Amino acid sequence: MKYIICIIGLIVTMGCKTSKIESKIFFPKKGDIEFSKISSVLNEEEFNTSTEKTNAILVSEMKQQIIDERKQLNQPIDSIELDRMLSLKTSSIGKKIFSFIYNGKKENIRHSYQDSLIIITEKINAKIIGDYRVVNRDKKTWFYLAKSDSVSKYFLNKKYEYSNDNNLKIKEFKNETKIINGFVCFKIEVEHSNILEDIIPNTTSSVFTSTQKMFVTDKIKSKFHPVINNKIILDNYFPLEIIEESNIIKGVETKYELVKMSLK
Repeated sequence: MKYIICIIGLIVTMGCKTSKIESKIFFPKKGDIEFSKISSVLNEEEFNTSTEKTNAILVSEMKQQIIDERKQLNQPIDSIELDRMLSLKTSSIGKKIFSFIYNGKKENIRHSYQDSLIIITEKINAKIIGDYRVVNRDKKTWFYLAKSDSVSKYFLNKKYEYSNDNNLKIKEFKNETKIINGFVCFKIEVEHSNILEDIIPNTTSSVFTSTQKMFVTDKIKSKFHPVINNKIILDNYFPLEIIEESNIIKGVETKYELVKMSLK
């Protein structure tokens, strides 16, 4: 009987050790934090319908740009011929663009803290893409460090810029919680106003909204995050899980999940 009690006590003790809840606020200076990113189509029918609508917006905008250019050059405008040309060239441009974005491939973004420096690494299929980006937290500047030799630097002392989206709306759901890596996180929803041209250059200035659903902690204090660079959010929260949805392309999501965290 004593032997059984000892085993039960050992199991309980081990369980307590593995489910340690972080309760102290800390400012990371060392260690890594890494997120995975997957952008996927969840509902093919909704995706096809919304990309067709977006394609119509793109074609309309492209047509207007061509008309404006020809007017400036005093060139003749044949609307019927223009429509025929655009329908041939852009019949599925929207779907091709968004199918490329929501391709289901896994990417990883890692921040490695080294006192005042953060080394940013991006990977696709476990392969590092491009050079390292190095942020100086004290100076609020950044530069690139060549992956080939880890010595050569370029774009020195570039100012680190946060997102300028100050019109976001944040809702807190503190009754919805989740434990992530030992942190009790609560849910927030962030609504952004976006311009389509920010996603597809030289297209349209149409405004649409996107929503980020996050599970965040207020125990980690850092103005730098592998995914989020909005200072309004980082002044108050540190997200450990993020799901992005858009009201312009339906049936898709981009999900960021914590892969590794060893911040100290």
